[in-house]
Amino acid sequence: MSRTNHWAVLVLVLVHQGLGFLWYSPFLFLNQWLTGLGKTKAQMNPSDPVPFIAAILASIVSCYIIAFLVDKTHSSTFGEGVMLGITLFLGLVVPAIAPHYLFAGVAKPVLLIDLSGSFVTTLITAVVLSVWQRKPREE
Repeated sequence: MSRTNHWAVLVLVLVHQGLGFLWYSPFLFLNQWLTGLGKTKAQMNPSDPVPFIAAILASIVSCYIIAFLVDKTHSSTFGEGVMLGITLFLGLVVPAIAPHYLFAGVAKPVLLIDLSGSFVTTLITAVVLSVWQRKPREE
């Protein structure tokens, strides 16, 4: 039986979207990110729903994959969640993103902003799913 806490996944998907909104806002990294991309805010198209839908779907998938890994690794403490999050980030996220950005010639600040955002969400997700697990049903 799956130990996935679907409420935790739902909360995390909302947290991911909120963090993304904050991360790429003028309060944090929007201006540096746009400069690194060589774009202006006016060149962005906030009315296109595709990036937002993709972000939500990616968040759902990543939360369920991390929940699966939490279950398989028996992670159930804050420390175990931190270790799982760091391992996933260094072992999967960085190798998947960094070479593409570097080969494409994307400015290093953009790479660092995107990677650091991914680090924060991966770490939070692994920790929350490790400590907020569904209780087994009593029979």
